[in-house]
Amino acid sequence: MEPEHSRWEFCFAGTPMFVVCNTPAHRRRQSRSSLGLTITFQPRWVFRGIEGLTPAGRKARRTIRARINRYDTLPPSRRLGVYGVSGNREWQQYFLPDDDATPPPERCPLHIAAETEGG
Repeated sequence: MEPEHSRWEFCFAGTPMFVVCNTPAHRRRQSRSSLGLTITFQPRWVFRGIEGLTPAGRKARRTIRARINRYDTLPPSRRLGVYGVSGNREWQQYFLPDDDATPPPERCPLHIAAETEGG
């Protein structure tokens, strides 16, 4: 499946993962800030019961985004989507810029790196 598909996600050893990158450069988006580069890999199974458009999933996203609103100095990123929903690009959520003005890359950086390395 291509990264532009709404159900594409990063997999490791066959396990689907959601990836979150945190950096010291994240100042306004404190929810993505850390002392050094930190990459978190969450297996998709941790989201069982709160998937996509289920009532529990909607409630979880409302709670998370309300907390982001209180914690960050800018609203939740427009790139945050719902896995599997048409138009969602999972990879755009992996690394969120510290502002909403920075346009997303045109293609998944993981995909581009694989092509560059001959993968």
